Amino acid sequence: MVTINSCNLNDSLSAFLVFAKNAGCRRLTVAYSGGIDSHVLLVQLFQLNQTDDAIPLDAIYINHNLNTQSDDWGKHCDKICASLNVPFKQINVQAKPLTGESPEEKARLVRYQAFETEMQAEHWLVTAQHKEDQAETLLLQLLRGSGADGLAAMPFNRELGSGMHYRPLLKISKAEITTYATENKLQWIEDPSNQDISIARNYLRNTVIPALNIKWPETTSMLSRSSEWLAESSILMEEVAEQDFQLCKGDYQSLVIDELKQLSLSHQKNLLRYWFHQSGLKRPGIEKLNVIFEQVIGAREDANPCLNWQGKNIRRYQNKLYITTALPDIDASWQTKWDLKSVLNLPENWASIKAIETKGGLSNQFSGQALTVKIRSGGEHCHPVERVRNRRLKKLFQEYSIPPWLRDRWPLLYAGQQLIAVPGLFICRGFEAKPTEDGISLLLEQL
Repeated sequence: MVTINSCNLNDSLSAFLVFAKNAGCRRLTVAYSGGIDSHVLLVQLFQLNQTDDAIPLDAIYINHNLNTQSDDWGKHCDKICASLNVPFKQINVQAKPLTGESPEEKARLVRYQAFETEMQAEHWLVTAQHKEDQAETLLLQLLRGSGADGLAAMPFNRELGSGMHYRPLLKISKAEITTYATENKLQWIEDPSNQDISIARNYLRNTVIPALNIKWPETTSMLSRSSEWLAESSILMEEVAEQDFQLCKGDYQSLVIDELKQLSLSHQKNLLRYWFHQSGLKRPGIEKLNVIFEQVIGAREDANPCLNWQGKNIRRYQNKLYITTALPDIDASWQTKWDLKSVLNLPENWASIKAIETKGGLSNQFSGQALTVKIRSGGEHCHPVERVRNRRLKKLFQEYSIPPWLRDRWPLLYAGQQLIAVPGLFICRGFEAKPTEDGISLLLEQL
């Protein structure tokens, strides 16, 4: 985790520019709303960046179309950037929330989606969140019952699209930003919605934190410091979860339940949250984790439980835990030619097959031939090289612990009418290379 340790505005941004140059940044974009924070960030970066090795600097204004003045604000931002000779761009988005959506969260989501489309390699977006913003975020996350990852609040840097997102003012106080803007007679926009205390963040900013500061003047500094410690704890928990994942991971993106149960309960929960996050889902809270333990992991051994959550299915099959997406049906008559030379994507892009050189595996005689890939239609038989007799493919799928929802779409490799291999599982006897001979390994990877 990278940080800029200076708590002085000028020194902090000077150090940030040096860091950016050394890190290979080739373009800086200021997220410019016209408000006091982003205005100060833009002006200071512009002034400090007047060197022979200056990094190209520009600004983007996101028009959320939520306020009748938003077009005028865009014109103000354009005028300020023109006065500084800083390239300017306005992006219009529609941030009106749907029923049940948080207006603030919707605006943040579409805003960063717009920024992400602009990001290229070695391109950095800089935003003006400061120490008080960090303190407010920590309090909001506490009131939402967030875990350590949420309480870590806003990171100094993160990946964004093909580039990076940095917050160089996180250690700078609002007071210092205001002092700079006033002393330099800057003209900025005052968004009237910032005074609307029906918005949770504004209530904390205008009511709760001022009250806390009366009793504890260092409230924002202490909350900001706590968020840093929580960020370190979150990183440590992530590292522990990754180690546990390596111990518990099974094939086909699964977790082995017996291995999972060898961990302490706190490690189990930490691993499951990590696994869900890595699978593109929100980390489950305590209530959802309890349901998973009771209804899926704790189901009887001969059951095949399935719990739908966030549009995906949490399943257990033969001592393994899976997160699956409902896959569309595949035409049973589907087939295609394959010469083993390129990666073959399967129907609906659920997986791909790749042929690589190895010792043993499928005989090299099939390399470059027009082989056929089909899916199971029923009644197939095969004699895997490592088995003592011919078996029905249906039975072999069970013995190889292939989940039921994957069996009817699993690829089968044919030479003419003869089944010669089941990619990802085995080679059929009579079509293999000797263990010491050059051969072909058929890898199946889920996408």
